Amino acid sequence: MQTVKIVREKERLLDGTFGSLECGEFSCSTVERPWLNNEHNVSCIPEGIYMCKISASTTNKAAGMDTAYEVVGVPGRELIKIHVANWPRDVLGCIGLGKTLLEDTYGNRMVTSSILTIQAFYTLMSNKDFVLEITRAA
Repeated sequence: MQTVKIVREKERLLDGTFGSLECGEFSCSTVERPWLNNEHNVSCIPEGIYMCKISASTTNKAAGMDTAYEVVGVPGRELIKIHVANWPRDVLGCIGLGKTLLEDTYGNRMVTSSILTIQAFYTLMSNKDFVLEITRAA
């Protein structure tokens, strides 16, 4: 089974949780809510190793998809999806993917080209289950 890795930035910040996702030759940026003690809908999930399974979902509708990968096995949490998102506010405890990380003119961090990035990642994964390993940079 394939392993996908997310390495989050070293420091925990209040504006969001950002990192990079790698799977073979594929890489992109990630956006999540800040760490708020794993609270449902407001916090990123804890670092760890999880299974991801494809499921019916409307979270990737903007990308023309009716499915999303669900991260399963997160203690005290459910319905955590990997989906289209550019800003931390676009995810409710889920993980968004984008091409690059940047700051807007107001200094707010975001990821770019989320729809294209989600489409590329989902094409690469071909609806197959995978292991997700989330760590924090040293």
